[in-house]
Amino acid sequence: MIYEDVDPQLLAFLHNPMANTTALPPAGKRLNWRSRMLYKIPALRRLICPEQVQSILWEKLQANLEQARQSLPQYLFEDNTPLNPNTVHRFTDQLSRYFRIEVAPAGHGVSSAPGSDTYADFSKAYTWAALEYTCNRIAENLQLRAVHNLSILKNANLWLCYYLSEIYFLIGHGLLTARLVGSTLHIVPTAKLQRRIKGYWLAEVTEANSKISDTRTLYDMAGLLQKHGRLNPDLRGLLISQTLDKCLSIHSEYLSAAMIRHPKYNYLREIVDFAVHLELRVMLGERTTEEAYLRTIVSPATVDMINSALAGRAPTLDSASSFIEYKGGMYVRGALNFKYGLRKFVRYLLGTATVNGKEADFGQLLGAGFEKDYVLNYIRKLNDPRLEVFGEFKPGNNAKIKGYDIDLIVRDVEEDIYYFIQVKYQLSEIPTYLSEQCQLFLNANFRTGFVRQLAVLRDNICDESIRQKLSQHGLAGAHAGNSHFVLLHNIPFLNFYELDGIFFYEWNLLRNILRDGRVQVRKDQHITEERVLSKPRMHRPQEMVDAYFNQSQSGTQMTEHYDVYCRANTRFVFDELDVICKLL
Repeated sequence: MIYEDVDPQLLAFLHNPMANTTALPPAGKRLNWRSRMLYKIPALRRLICPEQVQSILWEKLQANLEQARQSLPQYLFEDNTPLNPNTVHRFTDQLSRYFRIEVAPAGHGVSSAPGSDTYADFSKAYTWAALEYTCNRIAENLQLRAVHNLSILKNANLWLCYYLSEIYFLIGHGLLTARLVGSTLHIVPTAKLQRRIKGYWLAEVTEANSKISDTRTLYDMAGLLQKHGRLNPDLRGLLISQTLDKCLSIHSEYLSAAMIRHPKYNYLREIVDFAVHLELRVMLGERTTEEAYLRTIVSPATVDMINSALAGRAPTLDSASSFIEYKGGMYVRGALNFKYGLRKFVRYLLGTATVNGKEADFGQLLGAGFEKDYVLNYIRKLNDPRLEVFGEFKPGNNAKIKGYDIDLIVRDVEEDIYYFIQVKYQLSEIPTYLSEQCQLFLNANFRTGFVRQLAVLRDNICDESIRQKLSQHGLAGAHAGNSHFVLLHNIPFLNFYELDGIFFYEWNLLRNILRDGRVQVRKDQHITEERVLSKPRMHRPQEMVDAYFNQSQSGTQMTEHYDVYCRANTRFVFDELDVICKLL
């Protein structure tokens, strides 16, 4: 995907389609007289240029969103049936009435992926992802709750308008193109998107596989909880630490002594312990948990603080109560997935907690710890003789050139390549939707990381004052030809991404890349590891992407799944058009 240079009007529409439809299209030209005439004759629609097809789509979106707005009250109802493996079909069956995913046959001479079971599993997984994602977008925009999801799905016009709003946004930015053939609207990627789609897919699949692995760990723990009634203290501590690492990028082994002693750190661990136990009980079929039970898990003070923070909060999807709701002495697990919900929950609870009556900026302390302690010490602890690690590189008070801010430098000793790395840490804000991901690039603090702190050094690395400072830090060998600039972050997207010569990587992926592309392969209950990279060449993202599709066991699986993805389309009827759109 491509997130930069976003049109503000298009972004406003994408963020809330229901509230931001206008008479004029936010992208492209208005529909002209010639195209209107051609559209009236299906056989001539193929003569309408893509830009005018985009205008036709806008007019249909505008009309159908208005219709959805007017009809919304008659569709809304609450459905209190718990979502579990036995009830999920109620939602997917409803969506399948008007939306489906199809996989085209493999071409001549192309080895087909495994049979119908693979296609069925693929379709099921991507259908659920589209269902959950689009329902959540609608619910957040309209201030609805999880109990309204079935009513959202029954409103086919509303659901399809929101699904198509992202498609329209991508067309408006030249990433997709649309053409009409009779009554069929074909939407396919442009060359601009096609160049990045393999890396985008790999990043998405890697994150999904990580979530699956984490979920399986929780299921294992749920089995132990069911068997023994409680988890032993050592196992609980290990589970808390693992959750902090995977969900919040906080590794207890790399925290400073001052951070570990911080009152909010103990509170944070108890919040995670609280949330994990609720999640384990949900996995055992218990969507509600009594307050008395959790008072035996974490301290009464923590329970009281959580109750106070959640009391009276409606569980709309933009609130912490959408993850855990408190009512009548019971906790109810909400609709948000665990990783996203936990981060929202932590942000809300830490924001309301005070230490000795004063607000402590714990988030900034965690960010500094992530940058200075965790990442730097983790890479050093790898003891990889091919890598040399240096600490921060910043201008002095009287420096000729100011504005750059490098948290660490990694040198590839064998090839004499220098990676200047700026680290950005976010405790709880996860851009989930495409609109939020694009908005992140407009965020002043985030842009500072690559527009100023990295780009200033990149653009001035040949300046004599910079050369002198590099020499003083043992970096005299770094020059314009062998220096590369990396923004490292803990947001689960923006991997293998490049913008203006700056490379973006998420920490969970990068630490596997630093270990020669470590990949875990799970078969039944057995886990094996493979290495798919000869070395971590962070400045060659496409080369690394291609390496994940090599002849190894994991690479063969990846190639088969990517082949299916490339042949997959979504299909639905919108207005009077049969829409066939590349699955993204």
